[in-house]
Amino acid sequence: MTDSYVGVTEASTPTGKLDAESLTVGANTVKRERVQIAGATATQIAPVSATDGLTVNLGSNNDVTVTSGTVDLGATDNAVLDAIAAALAIMDDWDESDRAKVNLIVGQAGIAAGAGSVGATVPRVTLASDAPEPVEPADWITATVGGASVLAAAGDYAANDVLSNLAGAGLGAAWQFANAARASGGRGWIAHVSVYTAIAAFIPRIRVWFFSDNPTASELDDNSAFTIHADDLGKLIDYVDLPSMANIGGGSFSSNADVRLRFELAATTLYAIVQALDAETDETAGMTFVLKAHVVQD
Repeated sequence: MTDSYVGVTEASTPTGKLDAESLTVGANTVKRERVQIAGATATQIAPVSATDGLTVNLGSNNDVTVTSGTVDLGATDNAVLDAIAAALAIMDDWDESDRAKVNLIVGQAGIAAGAGSVGATVPRVTLASDAPEPVEPADWITATVGGASVLAAAGDYAANDVLSNLAGAGLGAAWQFANAARASGGRGWIAHVSVYTAIAAFIPRIRVWFFSDNPTASELDDNSAFTIHADDLGKLIDYVDLPSMANIGGGSFSSNADVRLRFELAATTLYAIVQALDAETDETAGMTFVLKAHVVQD
């Protein structure tokens, strides 16, 4: 825009005073009038600074949008923004190596990788009291009596007789489930019990009494009436009943899978006494009798 001016004719008789300043615009001398922005009273004059220009207080009812440049919000607000920026910078670094700087174990930076052994950086898990117990790999263990799986079966069995390897006073033995526990004094539970014989007609109901140690004071002789001696009551775990054995053609079989019998052994061997709940006359001397337990080890 080029410089220009408008001519003004001054009154011959002044009626007031005009705050003006002469300046040269091109080849002409002109007057510049100074104007003040004022409020309702003469004291409400907007100040103009040579360095800052016109300073305007927008008040609380005005919004300002800054499209470019820098806005100084003041020391307090700037400190808050600086704290936010620092926090965002930390979050920007979260990755596999940083893991959000969260300590899962109090006082420990990070946790042990892999399976790990018991240590300060290995997390521990506690199950709620009403949570199901974890299922460990289970194994079928075949019991032996006198080192084999045969009955003496020296004569007909009466109801409640012991089924064992030898008849005669003090000759019989308890059935043994070797390595039922991982270590001496180990614990676990019995999940399933089954019995098989090679005699199809041998079909009594069977009761299996389990012990944490060898019940040497109780009746162990084949064809003898079942009794548990008082000295062995502390070893008694519980018993499992099997239904009448079924004729399966080449033999007889019975099973109970509805078992959850906890045990804690004196060593690693689980012991048992087998009782026939019914009289049986179809026995054969030296007959095969396979007793198995599905054992889950702790």
